[in-house]
Amino acid sequence: FCSESDDLWQMSDSDLIELGKKELATIGIIDPADYLDAVVLRVPKAYPAYFGSYHRFNEVQSWLNGLENFFPVGRNGMHRYNNQDHSMLTAMIAVDNILAGQTNKSNMWEVNMEQEYHESRKGT
Repeated sequence: FCSESDDLWQMSDSDLIELGKKELATIGIIDPADYLDAVVLRVPKAYPAYFGSYHRFNEVQSWLNGLENFFPVGRNGMHRYNNQDHSMLTAMIAVDNILAGQTNKSNMWEVNMEQEYHESRKGT
């Protein structure tokens, strides 16, 4: 995530792709020699369901759940606030679901459903 005025947002598509390849190789996810193609999508405003229609979020969730081979993760994918830990956890659960051949996404939607953020405690 970044602001539209940030250097990262302003980078060319080809430079962003090279950065992505380099970072993925650095953490051991890909071998750059295996790279075939990439696409850059710049999505301004991370919460599209928050603007005037969040009370109808269950419709968005239901529609997304109907896509068997689509596993929404993180803030943009799930259209709700997730901190970094929640976002990574939804991605990990999505991978587990895919590997298990499970298309039901209810375990992903259960992440971050507590009423109070766990980063804050009363009395502190």
